[in-house]
Amino acid sequence: MIRIQCRECGHLLQAPDASAGGQVTCPRCENIITVPEKSAETVEAKQFSTEQDVPASKYSRYDLTLLDVPESNLPGGRAGNAAELSTDEQQAAGQVRAEIEARPERKLPWLIDIFLYPTSKAGLLTLAVVILIPLAFGLMTGSLSGPAQKFPPLLVLLTPFACVGFLGITVLGLYFVWYLCECIRTSAAGEIRAPETLGTAPGLGELLTQCFRAVGCFIVFWGPAGVYARYIGGADAVFWSLLVYGVFSFPIGLLAVVLFDSLHGLNPLLILCSICSVFLPYCALVATFATIGFALSRVTPPEGISPMVRFVLFCLCIYLSLVVAHILGWFYHRYQSLLNWDV
Repeated sequence: MIRIQCRECGHLLQAPDASAGGQVTCPRCENIITVPEKSAETVEAKQFSTEQDVPASKYSRYDLTLLDVPESNLPGGRAGNAAELSTDEQQAAGQVRAEIEARPERKLPWLIDIFLYPTSKAGLLTLAVVILIPLAFGLMTGSLSGPAQKFPPLLVLLTPFACVGFLGITVLGLYFVWYLCECIRTSAAGEIRAPETLGTAPGLGELLTQCFRAVGCFIVFWGPAGVYARYIGGADAVFWSLLVYGVFSFPIGLLAVVLFDSLHGLNPLLILCSICSVFLPYCALVATFATIGFALSRVTPPEGISPMVRFVLFCLCIYLSLVVAHILGWFYHRYQSLLNWDV
């Protein structure tokens, strides 16, 4: 075999001895290369050894396998030496390197680190807003309801306050659903902490759209079991089958709807093929979610429990919802090559 180095892109290739004196095409840049005679091979090899310290391509210093980006799609769209880069191309190359260096890495075992997902500054701020605003509204409403019963004119003030508070909490709930979906998206992209969203605060229309999609997923997967149980007034084999269907299909359905940003993610063929492609890991994911859900159902406070305990359990549910969103998004990040979704 004769070793040849492409002078356009620096790619090293081999040609059969029988092709000496002929021409071959470089598979990287499609440049026509003349195959040297056998005697010239040593000269070509020595030349390559002296140039191996020079980057073979302007982006060869970056891990293109990790980025999974064809070199032709990188800024500039052509190969060349580092000295030939324009200012814009150098800046683009610097951004690529910065993105690689900035990729977050888990410093703790993943089983511990995933439960620390909401502990970023943005995540803690979101938890504080979602938890404390309803708490403050409840305390203020409770403090006013007592005097209003003794002095009815106060109802004139209490009623508008209650309506404004109800609308505020409703919008806050829509925002939290949207934030959970953002946690899924960013986790699917490889983030390991809750995202900062203050610079991308959505409008009311986007909040309603995202909530509509989430509710649509819930209806599609959990609705049949609920409707059937209400219809027969109990539980039988059909009900449990529908319940298993909801438990097993809901995570992948919600993940698809969030990442495709459309209810088209509920395509039954897409969901079935996706489950089959990652069946065992997906079973582990569903088992994890089922375990968390079962544990929360077991600690549901009975009637008459102290308000403090009820508040602590509410905070725990909100915190774990962010953790579950992260696990779901990270599942896609881990198995996206097997899922092969064009998102």
